[in-house]
Amino acid sequence: MVLNFFSFAGRKTAPITSGRLVEARVNKWKLLNKNSNNRRVAVELTILPPDRMGYDITHKQELNQTQISKLQNGAMIQVLVSAADPNNIQIQ
Repeated sequence: MVLNFFSFAGRKTAPITSGRLVEARVNKWKLLNKNSNNRRVAVELTILPPDRMGYDITHKQELNQTQISKLQNGAMIQVLVSAADPNNIQIQ
């Protein structure tokens, strides 16, 4: 499934072509629109890569209802982190 994803500034980012799956903790999330099948959310995450200290990021992405149901505060989720830019992520 191909998803549109956005940086915090709202600009569309390049698709992640090389990266790895890591765990992330959901700190807070907010629904930004309710007008389509895929809903845009803003998520505050703590990315927890195994080889370095965790770091916080705010990320915007369009998600389907199944993905949104996993966004509970404190929940652990999988994210794809770009090898080129660790701030460029995609929620799986």
